Amino acid sequence: KFPRGKAESDRLILRNEAPYYEVARRFGLRVGAPLHYEQETLFVPRFDRERAGDTLLRHGLESLYSIAGIAEFGVAPSHNRLIAALAKYVDDPATELVEYVLRDLLNVALLNTDNHGRNTALIKRCGRVALAPLFDFAPMFLDDSGIARVCRWEAPAEHAGIPDWGRVAEVVAPYGVDAAVLRERLAGLADTVYTLPETLLACGADPVVAERVSPRCENVAKHLREVGS
Repeated sequence: KFPRGKAESDRLILRNEAPYYEVARRFGLRVGAPLHYEQETLFVPRFDRERAGDTLLRHGLESLYSIAGIAEFGVAPSHNRLIAALAKYVDDPATELVEYVLRDLLNVALLNTDNHGRNTALIKRCGRVALAPLFDFAPMFLDDSGIARVCRWEAPAEHAGIPDWGRVAEVVAPYGVDAAVLRERLAGLADTVYTLPETLLACGADPVVAERVSPRCENVAKHLREVGS
């Protein structure tokens, strides 16, 4: 991957994508091999191919927009619509929807606003269908064009770009997720989210990025603690 444009912010975004991936890995999300940044170029190892002896396995990928039947550009469907499509096709809806919620939590905390459904995909491995490893996860709030959060939970589960995580747990409950267990897990992540700026620095992120996301992480951590109260 190369910078989206010629501005310093474009280079800053690309340079920090690899650290963002490592934060996601520490957060427990499904992430592929580490990314490598060198000379304003980000090298992304493919996860849709793997060697099995002398055989090269090619795994099918399909974007979340595609499985939801969304072909046009510029639309912003709700998470509610996307998870309904996701649950229809994956083998283990409860597991995949918890992964989906946790990815959104990290998107919100670290201000990856470009969270549209083409930045999430399903992967088909030997007949099994699940969410593909995380990709296109970066500090997109730094983009000079001002990318707003694209996909949101339908009210009352989200207001002004901040989800009500307790209500999000209720939204995914009809697909086999134990809402009480998920609420407890989300509440238990409050301290982890609060210290994400420190984790970013430990993973090699630029200090300015950690500083910029710190207020948001504090705010999200506060909301998570309220889920458990």
